[in-house]
Amino acid sequence: MPTLRYGWNRKVSGHPRRSAPVRTDVNIADTGVLQLDGRFQRASNLRDTPLYLKLGFSDGPLGQITKLLYARDRGWRGTLRSNAILTGTPAALALL
Repeated sequence: MPTLRYGWNRKVSGHPRRSAPVRTDVNIADTGVLQLDGRFQRASNLRDTPLYLKLGFSDGPLGQITKLLYARDRGWRGTLRSNAILTGTPAALALL
C-alpha cells in the first residue's frame, strides 16, 4: 500500500475473468467489474479516522446478476452500472 504523508491510499479492481463469484451451485459467465478506491488518514483513535471510499460497479449483465442472486435467469436484459461514495468517520457511521 503506498503511503501518503499522513494517510493511506488503495485501489482495487475485480473482473470476472480474473476472479469468480462465490456462488458455486450456478454457472455464471460474466458478472461485471467491481472497483474500489479508498483512502484514510491518521487520527488519534480509529473512531475519528477520516475515510473516503469510492465504489463502482459496471458492465454487469442483468441476466447473469439475477442468476447469481436468484439461482435462475429471470429474463431481465440490460447492463447494470452503479457508483457510491462514502465519506466521514467510523464514529459518524449510521446504518438506516
